[in-house]
Amino acid sequence: MSAVTDEARGWGRLAGHVADGVLARTVHHVHRAVADRVFTAVGPIGTPVRLAHDVVSEGVYAVVRGSLRGAGHLGGVVAGYRSRHHELPWHERSTAGSRLAAVAHGLLGELAEIAPSLDLPMVIREAGETVPTGASALAEAFPAATGRIAVFLHGLVEDESIWGPSEERTDRVCLPAAMAERGVTPVRLRYGTGTAIGRNGAALAHLLEELVQGWPVPITQLVLVGHSMGGLVARSACGQAAALGHTWTDQLDHVVYLGSPHLGAPLEQLVHRWTQALGRIPEIAPFTDILERRSVGIRDLRHGSLTERAADIAAVAEFAEPASDEPWLDGVDHHLVFGRLARSERHPVNRVFGDLLVTASSATGQGGVRRIEGERVHLLAVPANHFGICWHPSVAEHLADSLAV
Repeated sequence: MSAVTDEARGWGRLAGHVADGVLARTVHHVHRAVADRVFTAVGPIGTPVRLAHDVVSEGVYAVVRGSLRGAGHLGGVVAGYRSRHHELPWHERSTAGSRLAAVAHGLLGELAEIAPSLDLPMVIREAGETVPTGASALAEAFPAATGRIAVFLHGLVEDESIWGPSEERTDRVCLPAAMAERGVTPVRLRYGTGTAIGRNGAALAHLLEELVQGWPVPITQLVLVGHSMGGLVARSACGQAAALGHTWTDQLDHVVYLGSPHLGAPLEQLVHRWTQALGRIPEIAPFTDILERRSVGIRDLRHGSLTERAADIAAVAEFAEPASDEPWLDGVDHHLVFGRLARSERHPVNRVFGDLLVTASSATGQGGVRRIEGERVHLLAVPANHFGICWHPSVAEHLADSLAV
């Protein structure tokens, strides 16, 4: 079976999984919860009716849910037949396909089990293609390679297209292009954001080791730029690389964190508390179950967990936070960029909402209880929301000044 056909069938299995596991399952369980409450109120006199109701309803839902799964599989087979003439899978050749796969992976994180062909490993992307880390492949993909590299990591449910450029928005600055103008070769990465941050950090550390060894010219400067979750993955990779004795940290000069929730993401914390509280109500529990199916990567954002062990420790107690945080990697300049919704830095909106998704205290690692220590730390406040940070001119200017040779 070709990769294109396998991918199409994977999309079908995913569609069937969502239709059954999310939509039909939710309706089924709400129906069951409401019926149980009614029959409990009626008492023993309603037992015969309850037995008949349960037999009929469970049978109907079994048929409906099985049909949805079957329809998804059949749709995948048909799509695979129609796309058999393509050379590359849809999420490899199309921006729309890539973005859809990124969203699916980031939200569910189960694609390796549901549809392995849709899984998103940590890879280099250049000119719409995946680039192996071998010396010949890197030389072909980056013919104008310089000794200064900036590696870009996107955030949750994103792909490498987040960095632009955008033909519709001329006010946006394409950060990789801005770096290229200053002699820094941009290297965009793609990875599945539904995977645990610690596991993606390990994959990044391994990829950077191969990248440094296979780069066409000697590397004089290595920079990591991560948006949101991408910053946590970069920080995780730094810690794991130092522990494993990787050599790429010797070339690492700067790490740039664009709105990264080092102390946790408020939205994920709110969702966790909400699901824990409302999940006890039978009629509402099926809806909270949908949120409980969120990916491991999203769950790691609750406390900004950098390793799978840290995430496991935090999960032992429902509302526990890590007792301490690893300091910023020594010998490297760390640039903590945080956004604000209101123009005035002291505006209460900024204190509460930050850039809409991440607060300034979390983005800078300086909370009331938790603090990340380090010497070469630089702060930059940007009047932009969580996503606008990626394209803001102030960020490009700051990096141009910081990376100047």
